[in-house]
Amino acid sequence: MPPALVVTAEYDVLRDEGELYARRLRASGVPARLSLYEGVNHRFAELFGILDPAGYARDEMCAWLRETLSSPTTTPGGGVKISQSTKAYPNRHNRHEKEAKVGA
Repeated sequence: MPPALVVTAEYDVLRDEGELYARRLRASGVPARLSLYEGVNHRFAELFGILDPAGYARDEMCAWLRETLSSPTTTPGGGVKISQSTKAYPNRHNRHEKEAKVGA
């Protein structure tokens, strides 16, 4: 399976499922990155230009795609190194390191 970026929102009823999905991908050897955006709900990323976190999420997704598509290989289960946007969003957490240690 290809690498995955899983973006979750703090107030999303599907947040737990998204986090479980990322853990299962990693347990299967698939590079997966999990980012949690606090203070927002499901479908927040559609509101870029209106909601600041949406713009940050879009920037993260675009950076991840650029890096992933330009990289000929990735380390199984290790994720993909991503150059982050210069915009800092204080309520976004890259949970890759923490989640990588959690079993499926």
